[in-house]
Amino acid sequence: MRGSSDAILVLNAGSSSIKHAVFVDRAGELTLVVRREVEGLYTAPRFTAQDASGSIVAQRSWHERKLGHDGAVEFLIDFLKRRLADGPLIGVGHRVVHGGLRS
Repeated sequence: MRGSSDAILVLNAGSSSIKHAVFVDRAGELTLVVRREVEGLYTAPRFTAQDASGSIVAQRSWHERKLGHDGAVEFLIDFLKRRLADGPLIGVGHRVVHGGLRS
């Protein structure tokens, strides 16, 4: 994402994963730059990042410890700081789903 303009982060945190995507504003249109996922939280955590074409641009796994939501968010913040070095993060959206037995 080097040389990018304004960026927007979209998050979807679940019970065992955090999915997220980064979009940038290019000539008034939002363009997907990278999508990522930290999955297997608390069991066998692993991180994968893909560019808009689906090519893997980064991977990591944590065999030595059980990574939870707090650790995953810290890792993602650091990853974003490195990836967004040339462009500001101007917004964050989070998908919230409330489940239950009632419809």
